[in-house]
Amino acid sequence: MGYLIHVEGLILFETQLSGTIPSSLGYLQNVFEIYLNNNLLSGTIPETLSNIDGLMILYLFDNLLTGTIPSSFGEAYQNISINGTIIHKINQLEIFDCNSNYLNGSIPSTFGNIVLLQQLFISSNMLMGILPDTFGHPMIYLQILVLSVNFLTNIIPSTYS
Repeated sequence: MGYLIHVEGLILFETQLSGTIPSSLGYLQNVFEIYLNNNLLSGTIPETLSNIDGLMILYLFDNLLTGTIPSSFGEAYQNISINGTIIHKINQLEIFDCNSNYLNGSIPSTFGNIVLLQQLFISSNMLMGILPDTFGHPMIYLQILVLSVNFLTNIIPSTYS
């Protein structure tokens, strides 16, 4: 992946891809959209994907992904080291869709920090727990939140009452 320095989008949906998502994808820079949906991808979502500077759209739905949603996707700011240089990056994620997988655990409370997030689709998984209290207030652009077909309780946080 090291030679793909001018790639702005990685569109590989409905291609029968199998195996795991390579963590090396996280070393791509200036990719604003990744479509890996409707494949046979398994394993966990690599935390390194949250390192992609400028990533705005991440479609991982309709795969066989397991494990938890990495909390690093919800970090509003990240200090990343690239070739020894520390870069301070603002999370630009606008659409995150991991519907219809086998993800478990809870919704990371850090997702409430993604100020620019407009659409969050995490239905049809095996997520448990509650919607974190951090959702809502900093997420002024959130338009669509789909949580159905999980094992969530107390969906509406107390901060909304």
